[in-house]
Amino acid sequence: MITLRDGGSFSIDALVSKVEALGGAMVLGPIRAGLSDHNKPDSLDYWIRVNGAHRKDQMQAETQVVDQLVATGRFDRVKMNCPSTGHRCTGLSVVSEPRSEQTKAPTITAPCNEEIEAAAWLIDRFKAASPNLAYANLDEAGNYRGWVADFKIPLLDGRSLNLDLREEQDLFLLFVLAVVWSRTGPWENAVYFVAWMKLTQKDSPSLWTDDAFVETERSNCKTSVTQTLGRCLDPYTRKQVSFRKDVYASVGVLAQNWDGIKREIDVMITTRQYAAFFDYMRSLKGLGTSENSMLIKIPLIMRELRCQLYPSIPGEFCCVPDARVYDALSAMSRDHNKRINLAHHAGSVKKLINASAKIYQLFGDLYDLPLFAYVDIGPNGG
Repeated sequence: MITLRDGGSFSIDALVSKVEALGGAMVLGPIRAGLSDHNKPDSLDYWIRVNGAHRKDQMQAETQVVDQLVATGRFDRVKMNCPSTGHRCTGLSVVSEPRSEQTKAPTITAPCNEEIEAAAWLIDRFKAASPNLAYANLDEAGNYRGWVADFKIPLLDGRSLNLDLREEQDLFLLFVLAVVWSRTGPWENAVYFVAWMKLTQKDSPSLWTDDAFVETERSNCKTSVTQTLGRCLDPYTRKQVSFRKDVYASVGVLAQNWDGIKREIDVMITTRQYAAFFDYMRSLKGLGTSENSMLIKIPLIMRELRCQLYPSIPGEFCCVPDARVYDALSAMSRDHNKRINLAHHAGSVKKLINASAKIYQLFGDLYDLPLFAYVDIGPNGG
């Protein structure tokens, strides 16, 4: 049963039957009109008013009701044509495949002994080199704490930069990190961009919904880099840090979708529909270069959420198979005869998750870090 805020309720099974009778999808159709003036009789809003609401002249297909329905695992949000107006709008579809099947960790072939041995070889070298790697963040027991828990960027005032994902603005910055890092260029660009936003208190999503604000910050990108490095103690970087001008608009897109992203996180944790969260993030145009979507860095978000907030997220969804990882695999095979076969994702969410899952099978809760670090470890292991 779904309980409504006016005290009414309705049967999920009855709604499933209705949606199936309509062909498997039903438009939401929320309108602020009395029941007698409602112009969408095949909508969720109308159906709830007739089949459960106490206040039948009150809009009922509210976001919190739809979230409850999706969280049951029996419905998904879809885009569809409204049968009354013909306009493109949001609706609900009945999930034909059991949600338990949709949310299982990817099924892939178990690694062979050669791959297991290669992973063990690299793990030893990674752990030995970890004290000198800014992104390693291993605790005394050798467990990974998450990258954003400590960026290892000491500031002039004695603090060290980190993100506490329990705080909404820091959670927003985790997504900014992934968005900026989705571009080509050294990872330091993304870290120092986040540092700039945090140090200058420009980390509120509401600021970035203002197009004028976004354009002003974009035009000042070179000054922002200089000011940020000036607040850091001995900011050594492998390559010169720069803030690409195209990332500012992407942060604006992220901010405009922020409330929806937070809802999707809650739905993901409630329903364990982890692959659906990948699909949702992939659907947001403009988080990548130009109007492209983000893909490869979505597991980074999952990994850091798992480390700080949601240990229930399976590790199979949390490894980043980016260019550095594939370069490391090629170098290991060429230079040390250590072979691990990892299929490329080729822009596919499913293949990306499968690649992430294989990395996790081999490296466990070190995720992709040993492979990411390969180029920094050196030929002798550190």
